[in-house]
Amino acid sequence: MIDDRKMISTNDLLRTPLELYASAKMGNKPILLVEGKDDFALYMDMINTCTIDVEVVPIDNIFVEKDGHRIIGCEGVICAIDKVTMSNLADAKKHILGIIDRDLRDFKKTNPKNELIFLLDRYSIENYFINLNSFKKCISHYTYINNINLQQEWVSVMFKSIYEDLIEELFLLCIEAIKKQLDSNYQSDVDIDIDNPDRYLKDSNIVNSIKSKERDLLAFASNLSISRNINSLLSICKGKWLLKTYVSLVQKMINSDVLAKKCMENLIPQCQYCIVGNNNNCLFKHKIKCNMGETEIMIKSFEFLDIPKGLISRIKELKLA
Repeated sequence: MIDDRKMISTNDLLRTPLELYASAKMGNKPILLVEGKDDFALYMDMINTCTIDVEVVPIDNIFVEKDGHRIIGCEGVICAIDKVTMSNLADAKKHILGIIDRDLRDFKKTNPKNELIFLLDRYSIENYFINLNSFKKCISHYTYINNINLQQEWVSVMFKSIYEDLIEELFLLCIEAIKKQLDSNYQSDVDIDIDNPDRYLKDSNIVNSIKSKERDLLAFASNLSISRNINSLLSICKGKWLLKTYVSLVQKMINSDVLAKKCMENLIPQCQYCIVGNNNNCLFKHKIKCNMGETEIMIKSFEFLDIPKGLISRIKELKLA
């Protein structure tokens, strides 16, 4: 039997920005509008941990239309918030806040001026997982080292070496990508829309090409007030590039037993086995191989998120506005 009832499209089930605002106001529960499902899970964990009474809504579940087309992602969040603002709703700041990645907006001069949009201070949410806590988690997960050993100074020293390697591998690549984004006439094989950095980092021709332009790229970076340090890298590096390269460096350190070799040579505080010469049982040796996919999933947890600067206080302002 053919069911001739009118089919309901997904779009028919989605709320519009104004309907979203109305539900927030009627329910007296502010709404955080975020870019997608990865952000949704993290922000849900954040508000639950900080006991903030707001509803988190991914833009995918809102119908936002611009120039006759539905839009999602960061542009969808911006457009949705703008639609609420344009309706001259004086109390909108009490009920809704959009959160978006910074991306390259500083350099493209495209930062949203809407006060109902919170702009992250790093390129994207992935950039907030590159920290000492996620590094410690990887070591404890893949080796026999316990938490007491992970409180020692050597951990910070080894993590700093990871920072230095990240800068070495990614800084010039990022500047090259930014230059191509800002100068339509600039010739480069680097495309920031490619998610896997290995497309460039493992291509010797591209690596050598970028290296040959180091002086020019550093001058370009200086003109944009970009310094060659980790804080700049966290701000300018595409999140997927940064996270994948970070995990790759940690994987190499663990799987090649770099820490175990340092322990055996007494370059870091020795484990009990190496102290008595039983190097074969060194606690710094990996007990299982570090896997890229598993590690990436493991550290992309709220537990290892550096909460974006000013975000909690901004969310708490919603009902106070």
